[in-house]
Amino acid sequence: PSGEEVSVGCALEDLPVHTRIFIRARARSLVGWGPFGDAVPVSTLHTTSCGRLADQRAIWGDAFPARVQQCSASCWGQITCTSNCLQSDVSVSCSQCFGKAVACTKTDCHSSCSWGATSNACRQCARGSCWPDLDQCSGAPVPPDVL
Repeated sequence: PSGEEVSVGCALEDLPVHTRIFIRARARSLVGWGPFGDAVPVSTLHTTSCGRLADQRAIWGDAFPARVQQCSASCWGQITCTSNCLQSDVSVSCSQCFGKAVACTKTDCHSSCSWGATSNACRQCARGSCWPDLDQCSGAPVPPDVL
């Protein structure tokens, strides 16, 4: 139908890291192909720890914060166990970043998290004490409520 907006996505994988690329697109209708639009600059992620598309989809998915909490609780905040638990959701290198962040939260934020891992005090402590390392390790955007 005329005037209807349709969104279509595509994924480009295995691009060089930390690279700026320009993307142009055009559409096809019953009349034929339209002109290319203006080039839009985008940058690839600068790391491989959590920069894979599959990792980003998992991390930003609705279920991931609960999954991190589940793995953390069942592993008592231990790095290796938490990392292994998360490997069904994200890559090994990405799971290791989250395993370290969970262990950091356990040791550095023990008193703040005694009322619950999702309490405001716990999250504030984790953001201040453990997120800088998580951000550096993952090298990719991490949702604010993931720990």
